[in-house]
This record gives sequence, C-alpha cells and structure tokens, in this order.
Amino acid sequence: MLKIEYIRNALETVVEELSAAPGAYVKRPGQDFTRNRKLGLARLSRLILAMEGNSISCELEKFFDNDKDTPTASAFVQQRGKVSPEFFHEMLLRFNDRCDDRQNYKGYRLYTVDGTYLNVAHNECADSFVAQPGTEGHNLLHINALYDISNNTYRDCVIQPCTKANERTGLISMLRSNRFREKSIVILDRGYQSYNVFAHFEHTPKVDFVCRVNQGLDTFRDIRNLPMEELDTYIHPEITTRQTKEDKRLGRILLQVPSKKRKPNPKAKYHQWDFSSPYQMHLRVVRFRIADHPGKTGDPATNPENYETIVTSLDPKEFPLSEIKKLYGLRWNVETSFRALKYAVGMVNLHAKNEDYVRQEIYAHLIMYNFSCRIAVCAQMEEKDGKYEYQVNLTMAVHFCRAFFLAQMDAAQTMAKIERYILPIRPGRQDKRKMKTKTFISFLYRVAA
Repeated sequence: MLKIEYIRNALETVVEELSAAPGAYVKRPGQDFTRNRKLGLARLSRLILAMEGNSISCELEKFFDNDKDTPTASAFVQQRGKVSPEFFHEMLLRFNDRCDDRQNYKGYRLYTVDGTYLNVAHNECADSFVAQPGTEGHNLLHINALYDISNNTYRDCVIQPCTKANERTGLISMLRSNRFREKSIVILDRGYQSYNVFAHFEHTPKVDFVCRVNQGLDTFRDIRNLPMEELDTYIHPEITTRQTKEDKRLGRILLQVPSKKRKPNPKAKYHQWDFSSPYQMHLRVVRFRIADHPGKTGDPATNPENYETIVTSLDPKEFPLSEIKKLYGLRWNVETSFRALKYAVGMVNLHAKNEDYVRQEIYAHLIMYNFSCRIAVCAQMEEKDGKYEYQVNLTMAVHFCRAFFLAQMDAAQTMAKIERYILPIRPGRQDKRKMKTKTFISFLYRVAA
C-alpha cells in the first residue's frame, strides 16, 4: 500500500508545486489565480485530471460532492482559460521524473514513438479544421507520443493539428527536450524513416534506435541495392545538400532543402536536414523473413512481402538479428495503449471546442493513464485454477484510481477493488480489425451521471 500512496503523493506534490508558482503558465502573470477562489489553480487541476465523460456541470457537481455553492460551468471555463496547456505538459514531465519506473530490457529503457488521431469538436476557426468538399468538414488533432514499453507509461507527447502534422519533427522535438539519464532504445515504424531522424539519434547521448523502413523503390538508395534475403550488414551513406561535380563523383546522396535566399519551389520535394554538409553516416541494416508467400515470381525467397527491413544503431554483438526481430515486435504495445487511452481513460470524451482547452485535457488524460498504470502494476493477481493467467481490467482500474486520487477511497480499498476486476489473458487470440469512421462525441449526448 505504501507504493500506491507514494504514487498519489508524487502527483499531488507536482500539482501543488506548479500551482504555487504558475507564472510561466498563465496568461497574466501576477494577476491570474492570485485571489482565493473556490476554483483555484490546484483544485482546477485536480478537476481536469479527474474528468470522465459527463457534461461539465455533472463533473463539477460530482467533484464538489453536490455542494450548494458548486461553481458553474461558466466559472470553470473562465478559470481554465487563464491556464496554458503547457501547465499540464510540465505536470506530465515532472510526474514521470518523480516516479521510479524501474522495468527495463537488458539494462535499456525501451521506448517507442507512434502517432494517433483524435477527433475534436467542429470549429472552422481552429488550426485542426479539415475542409472536405460536399461536407461541413471536420477537426482532427495528431498526437505523437513517446511511450515507455517496459513500464506502460507515456514519457512525452507532441500535439499537432492534422493539417500540419509531421511525425518526424515531433520525434526530433521530443529527442531535443528530453534528458535520457539511462541507456535507451527507441523503436520506430516506417513513418519516421529519414536520414535527418537517424542523424539526430547519433547526436542524442545514451539513445539507440530501431526503425522499420520501406523495401521498394521509395526506400534509401543503399538499401535498395541490397539483395532480397536475410542479412545483417552496414551501409555508409554520405549526405550532401549541394550538387557539385565532387559530390556526384563521390556518390553522395543529395537531400534537397529549402534555400534561405530563394523562394521555395511549390513543385519541389524538400527534405529536412539539420546538420552540416557533407555528413558521413554509418547505419546497420537488418533484414529477416516473416512469411512464405509465393509472390509474383512463385519463389518465396525473392518476394519482398516476406521480409522486414530494419535500420538500427545497436551493436550486432549485443543485439543479433534474432534480438532485433524480437525488439520490433514489442512496438505493438503502443497501439493497444492508444485504445486504452481513448476508451478506458476516456480521451474521446472532450469538454471543449477551444484547442488550448482540448490540449489541456489530452495531457491530463496522459497523466491519469500513467497514474492508473503505475497503481495497477501493484495489484496482486491470485492464482486461479484453469488454463489462463489474469490481468487487471484497466477500464475499472482507471475508475478506482480516479476515486483514489480524489481521496474518495483509501489505498486498501483501491487495491481490493482493482484486484477484484480481472480479465483472462488469451495468447494468440485474433479478431479481424474493424475499420470505421470515428466522429466526435457531441456535447449534447453525454452520460448524465
């Protein structure tokens, strides 16, 4: 019980610290949150962290235990309008720093970076608005998250409007802003493949990467020239942003970047490059077989669809081909975490049209996801007779963790409740993915209690 008390105290301490000195995170430093109000900054923060899927008025009544002087929805909106979303972003980072997440993989902290989209309320004035001919359009945000696979928590995230979403710049931003105190491995999917991203990893201390890359004509030149078979080798591309006779003679790879002197050509395909030119790279390429489909030629050994190709900075002695294959398979955990974040924690149930308020809630949901997962890890699974092992029902765990955070339940009650609601683990169970359009849940159709 002491551990989950420590986790709650860690979050409470961060809330109090930031609320006591909010100067960098409010619109009018020295004026906002200086008066003693019923919705002060600390209480406002706890309310936003604990919000579920109800309307704002229902959330307020529940938070203030139906007190006769419960603040109105209008008062809540006015108060939250004084706070920058970065207040909750900083809360996420500080909460992570205060918690001792010790799980690792062979001495490495294991991360993955991936993105997901979130439908938000229709607002034609917002950056996230996407116009569609014949429709009223829609609003969509892209969340690019750095996820700790071993500890099931979100380390950081970058939120971008769908119209300006760039996963690579989001990843670079997180590499620059985070200090990695331990040896770490970041696992990436094909959307992040670029020479610029790989060069940033080379300049980030203590961080290695594993990145799945394309295998067709749109992959890197040096990989395109490799035979279609299992392999583990090195390539040494030299990058240049110029095109001189010397560059051509030496076979350097040209990356066309926007000129500072000339107006960009709208038809040109520009690349991002943040380093000197020329720039020598040393990349390890690993290719392994995953299937035996005949393909067009009838020979499974030459069918590109039967292989996956990985670019990595890991040492082959410590991480041979078989280990790289296993590492990449762990990336899927972030996909299941997005589902839990949206539906178990309730990130799809937003309470605002204003994108700053939406960002507040996204960071708050990430914090509550981390809070709940850290507590759920402490649950003791009783051994049951049968063929299955059991895991915590995260949807119910989040509900009880919110009550624990608001001091509506003590540590013993919380753990007893979490341990009561469990689910069997069914290895190898499959269900066809059902792709369908997701829409924003209207403010008028929220649960009433």
